[in-house]
Amino acid sequence: MKKFLLLLLAWLFLSSTVFAANIVDMEVVGAGSIRDTLYTNIPYEVKISIENDELLGGIALGYKLTNPEGGVSLSYPAQVGGYGYYEAFTVNPASRMYPTASVWDLGNLIVSDTGYSLADCGLNGNLPDTIDIGGVAMMGGMDAGVMEHMMSLHFTITSSGAGEYETLCIDSACSPPGCPFFFIGGSGSTIAPIIGWDSDDLCFSVINRVPVPGDANFDGYGNLGDVVFIINYVFKNGEAPLDRACSDVNSDCEVNAADAVRLIDYIFRNGPPISCSSCL
Repeated sequence: MKKFLLLLLAWLFLSSTVFAANIVDMEVVGAGSIRDTLYTNIPYEVKISIENDELLGGIALGYKLTNPEGGVSLSYPAQVGGYGYYEAFTVNPASRMYPTASVWDLGNLIVSDTGYSLADCGLNGNLPDTIDIGGVAMMGGMDAGVMEHMMSLHFTITSSGAGEYETLCIDSACSPPGCPFFFIGGSGSTIAPIIGWDSDDLCFSVINRVPVPGDANFDGYGNLGDVVFIINYVFKNGEAPLDRACSDVNSDCEVNAADAVRLIDYIFRNGPPISCSSCL
């Protein structure tokens, strides 16, 4: 059924294409901030945003993740309410694409991440990886609106090559027969959205990093600077720690004042050894 709906969308693409003020953009976010350098063992999300100037009766968006140097591998951690085989794809509940079952009322949101027999599509962590996103409306549809975060693909870089320079690139298409990239207007017209990023590929530097317990400020050490960083984050609306797992030194699955106290105990009072949390 999922493949049938994707093929239906591809067939509709053969009709006349309308170029309108419709935009798809994306960015990679870690700990709530946009990133241009990525590190191993840190959770990230590819945030996909959409602006559309009319009611949409369908979408078909394909993305491809590549590593030109060949040394990067990924994992796709399952999310609560996630879509796809890996459950690593989510919809922003504050967006106009939610609830998806009402917006895309002909089969809900379609996330194809298990691959095709004739192409290198699918998510398995061994790049290149691809994902197809589709939705078809019968009575519903996605309302027109301004640029808004709609969906996210969650991933972690599990390893990077031994070379000094590695990159992770994200593109808007993959090899046939998968990964089309278009909208279907409410009247059935095909819309080619504008790509919001600056180049064909959005590429990021990838750096190997060994997790350090207590390293909230990401300087490679667990020390007094991390105590101050956590206090600023908790009490002064400061920057969130990128490595939340290693900032949660008391392993209560949160980064809070108790972690600052635990760090002080470890640094100044010869307290028990600290470790990175396994629940963040």
